[in-house]
Formats: sequence, C-alpha cells, structure tokens
Amino acid sequence: MGNTTSACDTRTRTTSPIALLITLFAAAAVAGGCNTTPKVAYQFDSKTDFATLKTYAVEPTNSPVLDLRMLNGKPMKETIQQSIEQALQARGLRPATAAAPDILVRWTASMQYEQVSGDMGTPGVNIEPDDPDTGAILDSGGGEGVPSQLAEGGIKIDLISTQAKHVVWRGIVAAVLRSDQPDPKRVARLNAALAELFANYPPPAAAAR
Repeated sequence: MGNTTSACDTRTRTTSPIALLITLFAAAAVAGGCNTTPKVAYQFDSKTDFATLKTYAVEPTNSPVLDLRMLNGKPMKETIQQSIEQALQARGLRPATAAAPDILVRWTASMQYEQVSGDMGTPGVNIEPDDPDTGAILDSGGGEGVPSQLAEGGIKIDLISTQAKHVVWRGIVAAVLRSDQPDPKRVARLNAALAELFANYPPPAAAAR
C-alpha cells in the first residue's frame, strides 16, 4: 500500500504504515481548527482494482478494551461494527450471502487514559506504531487549565482481498472520547467520522490517476 491521505492534510504522498500512524497522531496534537474533530487517514494498494471488490464479510473483532462496554443500549462492539457496515454499504459494498466475500473486514479498537491539564482539545495519543493490532476512535472532558483524565481511543480498519490474500486498504479514525455526551450523539459522531474515512472509497484506478 502506498498512497495515504489524512483529514488535516489532504495531500497524497507515499509513506510507510508506521509513518502514517506517526503522522496521524502527531497531527492530532497540533492546535488549530482541525484539532476538535476526529482525525482520519487511509492508505491503499494502488495495484488493486477496487471495482472488482463488491461484497464483504466482517471478522469478529479482537478488541478486549471493548469487552463489557455498552453504547446505545448494545454491546459497544456491535454498535461499532454496525457503523462500519453502514459506511461500507454507503460506498456500494454489500454483505456476502452464499458466495465467498471479495473482502474480509478486520477491525480493532484501542483506548487509553492520560492525566492532562490545559487545552482538552489537543490530545497526544501514545500508540506503538509497530503493534499490528493498534487501532485508532477518540472523545474529551474537563475544563481548560484543570487537571483531568483524558480518554483517547481509535479504530483501525483493514480491508483484505480474499483473492490476493493481503490488505488492500487500511483506514484509521482517531479522536478524544466524549463519554459525557448522550449515546445517540456519540453514535452520530462515530458515523460521521466513518463516513469521512470512506468518503474517497473506492480509490481511483491506477490508470485514472
């Protein structure tokens, strides 16, 4: 996978997966107009013909951090997966039925807490980029200048071609978590972030770029 984009920097460039994660979370810590909303970034395999990938199946997530957590009256894992599927279907993908899927969807979530003070809208996410299961969704609380526990989280989504047997698209959503908000508003924020992440899916064919 070579091409990457982010919500704060819409330029397309070539970089490694590790550099992508470092760039994403560094951008999340920069003050300015882009620091109050979830950050998104993705990369894809430019040799893949995404027009041939029409159906998907979602693997059960391996995200222990979500165990026992609820969101919108359901297990958080279920709510997040439904939001991911909604975003995929909005971009033309359909759940596989009897036939084998063209894409396996593998997603993971991470969450951490930090004692912080000052501007609650500028998170500094400390995620090990070499960890293949490190994901990146995020939410905030507390007032300026008052020490507070900042919740940071993320979702990483891999789309794996069942024919090529490797990841052809990878996306990340990162944010400061707002547990003080009512569940419907948190779900709406999640849906909006995922819609932004998949806004340019499918990527353009190599011949069109």
